[in-house]
Amino acid sequence: MGILMRDGGTPTPGELSAAVKLLTAEGIRRDGNLDYTCGLFDDDYELIGTGSCFGNTLRCMAVSRDHQGEGLLAQIITHLMDVQFTRGNPHLFVYTKCDSEKFFKDLGITCRAVGEEPLSLVTGIYNRIMQEELPKAGVSVDIIPRFETGGKPVSASDVRSALKKGDMQKLAALVPASTRRYFESPEAAPVIARIRAADNVVHY
Repeated sequence: MGILMRDGGTPTPGELSAAVKLLTAEGIRRDGNLDYTCGLFDDDYELIGTGSCFGNTLRCMAVSRDHQGEGLLAQIITHLMDVQFTRGNPHLFVYTKCDSEKFFKDLGITCRAVGEEPLSLVTGIYNRIMQEELPKAGVSVDIIPRFETGGKPVSASDVRSALKKGDMQKLAALVPASTRRYFESPEAAPVIARIRAADNVVHY
């Protein structure tokens, strides 16, 4: 059986209907906020896998249960990541069900490393939920201590604020040299433009 990747954009009405049916069968509601969708089709042009993007997130990913375990979800994830990197989004978020054991095993993930979050209430709650739920899917959670400068933990909001103000000197004190070089490169221009256009870059 051959597998065809339908490079996304706007799905046709028939493809959209098939995607909604596939997602529903896997217990996922299709998000209304999507700006890119791709699909995997078999020889009969039947949709057997789908995934989407919105902003710097990957979401609405599913593979037909008849084809799970064939590595198709990994293909979808890889394709969506390529799309995001082309857009200039190096930092991505994945929206999926915490109990998606097949999702994690299909990608070969056995450990999820996350940064310690002493500043953001929302992210702190998210970390706690992952610590409770991911081990149930055979995925351990490793909390990495937050980088500090001047005795204070550095937050992503601090970094975004420095970028919004164009304060590269402050940025250099907040991030590793490799990250600073990235933000000084032409590739980071679209990311910086979105940050500077945002009304609020502080996340709680």
